[in-house]
Amino acid sequence: MAIASLYKYRHVSILFIFVIINGFYYWFRGILGVDDTERFLKSAQLLLEGDLFQSHDFWYITYCSFLGLLLKIGCYSPEVVVCIQLLVSLSATYALFFAASNFFKNEIYGFVTVGLNFLFLKMYTWNFFVLTEAFYCSFICFFLYTLSKYYSLKPVSYTHLRAHETRG
Repeated sequence: MAIASLYKYRHVSILFIFVIINGFYYWFRGILGVDDTERFLKSAQLLLEGDLFQSHDFWYITYCSFLGLLLKIGCYSPEVVVCIQLLVSLSATYALFFAASNFFKNEIYGFVTVGLNFLFLKMYTWNFFVLTEAFYCSFICFFLYTLSKYYSLKPVSYTHLRAHETRG
């Protein structure tokens, strides 16, 4: 009965579970910083000064550009970065729901997929670091959604398989 209720209000259920998981992480761990955070901030500052190519930091140019944008508009703080990462992560969770729903042509599978994703709690810790990993996890979900839309719009043709079977 409880599962049926969760599914009936699936969009609200996804939001509620997302808030609970991330709320617990914030309550017990807060916003975390590591050595790479300072390196990304330095690279973002250098980007703002016009120095585009930094040794191995070039691989993180998108995240450094994001931090640079926040620095440029004057609203950089770890709290702002984490809030944006949480919004992106929530959007990605819904993208994962719709991706699985598109792939399997059934929203129940989308809901189950998001439920399984919620079971991998460690993935949500990245939302509370100023690191690229938060966006990495989210953009995988966005990619899956885009892929699912591509395949749901593409007509499926099995004629090439039938032609091969008749020859063999």
